[in-house]
Amino acid sequence: MPNRSTCRTSRRRVRPNNWSRGRPRRMRSATDEGPRAGTDTRCGGSRICRFRACMRASSVECSDCRRSFRRTNGNTFEAAQRIVRWHYQWIVVHDFLRRIVGAQMRGKVFKEEPNALPVIDRRFFKWKYEPYMPVESSVAAYRFGHSMIRGRYRLNTLVGGPGPSGNGGPLPTFTPDSANPLGHFGGFRILPPFWTIEWARFFEVDGASQDGLQPSRLIDTKLANPLAALPPEIAGNRPSLISRNLTRGARMMLPSGQDVAAHMGGPVLSDADLELPGGGAAPLWYYILKEASLLGDGGKHLGPIGGRIVAEVMLGLMSQDPSSYLRVQPTWKPFLPAAEAEDFTVPDLIKVAGHGLGVTDLPAPPSR
Repeated sequence: MPNRSTCRTSRRRVRPNNWSRGRPRRMRSATDEGPRAGTDTRCGGSRICRFRACMRASSVECSDCRRSFRRTNGNTFEAAQRIVRWHYQWIVVHDFLRRIVGAQMRGKVFKEEPNALPVIDRRFFKWKYEPYMPVESSVAAYRFGHSMIRGRYRLNTLVGGPGPSGNGGPLPTFTPDSANPLGHFGGFRILPPFWTIEWARFFEVDGASQDGLQPSRLIDTKLANPLAALPPEIAGNRPSLISRNLTRGARMMLPSGQDVAAHMGGPVLSDADLELPGGGAAPLWYYILKEASLLGDGGKHLGPIGGRIVAEVMLGLMSQDPSSYLRVQPTWKPFLPAAEAEDFTVPDLIKVAGHGLGVTDLPAPPSR
């Protein structure tokens, strides 16, 4: 993925205010180009919008639950919001993190015992006054998802399907030429009515085309081709997402992956493991991707360093959110319909919402 000119960093002395010595650093503004409104370079803005719509829909389809969950000083709408948020937070803690950092690392950071409050083991993510987003997470560790994006997707039976009505096959995530606004998933246009998502193509749910599930790519140092040629409205004059991530990390003066791994007491990858031309310090983002491919069950989840950073930051921030279930009622259990009692996953949320489980058809012609 990287070459010598874009991936090598200087072996500078590590400053005392980062993950390799002392506290992680706060997020601050950078001079390089960032994502603009209307885009999502992680998995495509259209699918993110559809998922948010699914969550909003689930909040209005359980009136009995809303009434039972209402506080004395709240109203029905606020109760519905809390139901959806807490169930989604449960998904993040118990389903998402297990898949992304691995069950073993999740168990080390989030410790649960019967009839006891859960304990979050934050060995490295600490703060003095209030929690914050460390750049080691936002600029490096949490960008693992870039390697999981597929180059092309099929949104539903029509969009991305075979034949003229389906654009001749799966559509690219991005294209450098945005002359055809319906030829990619890059955002910056109004979606037509038939661009609705069929969730069975993205999650393990029963529904239309469940035989066409499109799994994420493995977490490794390879990115799909469309991410190397982002359109100008997203990337300006720096179209490669690889170059953008490496440049951002260098401008933020992030420590090398080897320094972070050594400080956290984890296994330190060798020059032979990292496979960088000439060896030396590895950018933290690249190091975490390479670690996942070597120590994360072949890239099925993050390795020990990347996994602990992601788990500690996500659980640490959520535990300090005054509206989260980890802060308000840490022993709370989900109660919406689910495949397993006292559990809840994204497929369960989709089923509760009931949207995107059927076959997408072209809109009917207007009646005369």
